[in-house]
Amino acid sequence: DEATCKEAAVAQLKSCTDACPKPEPPANGDGCAKDCATKARQGYKECVDGGGDEAKCKEAAIAQLKACTDACPKPERAPKASCDDLCARAAQHVEKSCLEAGGTAERCSAAAADARAKCADRCARGGTEPKPGGPQRPAPGPGRPGQG
Repeated sequence: DEATCKEAAVAQLKSCTDACPKPEPPANGDGCAKDCATKARQGYKECVDGGGDEAKCKEAAIAQLKACTDACPKPERAPKASCDDLCARAAQHVEKSCLEAGGTAERCSAAAADARAKCADRCARGGTEPKPGGPQRPAPGPGRPGQG
């Protein structure tokens, strides 16, 4: 009968397409997932249009989508900032904070150089690396804003 033939044809099509080599996903990470989704939707549509059971076609499309996206290239993590880079940022932060607090360019530059040297010393001794944003600004002292 027609239903039995249709079921046999869908099973044969699935058996045949499962044996086909899987296409390589595109190299572009973002485009890869979109391409996989497009291929899965297309596979689902072809399955249903070919007389396949909607639930089984959906199941096959989901499996195809997962297999494809699992093969997509994963983005690489950004390299960890070096101690020198972090110390430079810390020094910039100290200088900027000092200037914003009303310090002179000369005094703030010296405070930044001191902060960078202390940071580099901690790195050389194997201490913990500073957090981005760096040490706190120097406390007001004689001749610094906030002192009379």
